[in-house]
Amino acid sequence: MKDQIAHEILDKVKLDYDTIAEEFSATRQAPWNEFAYFKPYIFPGSTIADIGCGNGRLISSLPDDSNYIGIDISQNLIEQAKKIFPDKTFLVGSLLDIPIESGSIDTTFCIASLHHIPSKELREKAVDELLRITKPGGYCIITVWNLWQRKYLKCILRALKEKITFGDLEYNDLFIPWNKKVLRYYHAFTKGELSRLLKKRFKIINTTVGSSHNIVIICQKGE
Repeated sequence: MKDQIAHEILDKVKLDYDTIAEEFSATRQAPWNEFAYFKPYIFPGSTIADIGCGNGRLISSLPDDSNYIGIDISQNLIEQAKKIFPDKTFLVGSLLDIPIESGSIDTTFCIASLHHIPSKELREKAVDELLRITKPGGYCIITVWNLWQRKYLKCILRALKEKITFGDLEYNDLFIPWNKKVLRYYHAFTKGELSRLLKKRFKIINTTVGSSHNIVIICQKGE
């Protein structure tokens, strides 16, 4: 993918979530089913980073004494998060340039965010940033949508057509509608592709496809 196209898509991702922030937040209130996979890697008093935090719903599943910081590219989603959790720290920031000190995070979360990063090069940069902020021996928990499902078949076929006709997208790049308001960009990771991306930087502890059709990978940074 050309660099210009990738950055245009990044701008679109930010604009789309600013546009739908309030109604998107309304659909993200309860903890997700996959949290059971995360519990063994969260400890009382830990410093937690939530990269792509949305409205901050992860907080409801964390120990009360967690030192939490949420980062999201959407200013409007950050405002939603501050309304729900006014005593927590939220900052506007990009997954490609995370405004957190290197090696300061015990457990880094990146929940349903990495699939919004276009191009292989930028996805590698994003994973490098997750690695950078995580403490040696710390954990990184990453989930992406498993888009290889029947309900997304039309989006997949449309993307394949774009590729065949020399469109600007890469293989497995999709646009999925949100309530007829925006078309959100996704990279349709396979479990193998995501594992290969992460194992260059982290030790992979566990990989699974969760009950809500998310690909979940638990990683650990080397000492």
